Amino acid sequence: MGTSAEELIILAKKVPQNFQDMVVQDKLAVDFLRVVPKFNAKQRKAVKEIIDEAEGKNKLYPVRPFEIEKIANNILQNENVTEPPVMATQIADLSYDLSFGIGDLGNYSNSGDVLAAINVAEKVIVLNSSKEYELCRNKDRKNFTIAHELGHYILHRDLRKTALPATKKFFCRAVGKFAGNIERQADLFAVYLLMPEKLVREEYSKIVEPFTEYDLECLAEKFCVSKEAVKIRLSKELKLIYVDNQGNYYRSEIEFQESVGQQRLF
Repeated sequence: MGTSAEELIILAKKVPQNFQDMVVQDKLAVDFLRVVPKFNAKQRKAVKEIIDEAEGKNKLYPVRPFEIEKIANNILQNENVTEPPVMATQIADLSYDLSFGIGDLGNYSNSGDVLAAINVAEKVIVLNSSKEYELCRNKDRKNFTIAHELGHYILHRDLRKTALPATKKFFCRAVGKFAGNIERQADLFAVYLLMPEKLVREEYSKIVEPFTEYDLECLAEKFCVSKEAVKIRLSKELKLIYVDNQGNYYRSEIEFQESVGQQRLF
């Protein structure tokens, strides 16, 4: 293709954010080689070396869900959390010395849907003044939002020094080249922190069959998160329940299929 491996290395080092982006997405060389399928073996090796180097510089920046879950579990262990709810504000304040404020975050998003942001340099979580009433009314949403911003601080504060523009003070939704990736990671952190698998399974085991909407509401209140967050955690992640297209709950997909089979008999 007319570009030597040496030239690829030079080019890659001029635009390290491209490689940071791939590392963040945990796709490594796959995406790059899909975009440029004509690489020869020498050039492929050069790309792998570049990405390996990028990973080495970002060991504190976890890219895989199990790494993020491990970090969240370690925090819970250090905090001696043995039952829900996990209150993100207390952890952010007492364990990480983060303070809280209220401000206008409208300039940080084209969508205008920013609930909060964190200034990692000043260690301040800022709640959007236009969303203050909404967050105060919905303690579950506020808890998840604070956990999300705490996730940015724990997972991404070193990224600000390397890959993000120097002028970018805040991590918040829909900002910057890496917004989509780091937002997903912060969401994952919030899920693992507020709804750790061990506690979720313990509380779920106390529910008498069948699982109902009321049970979902009780779990949401107990973990101080939204019903939708609990539903996703139980169904899509831990596979403890199955939700059909009509929103009915089953203990498993097998139970759902058996129910459908019985309906057909009649």
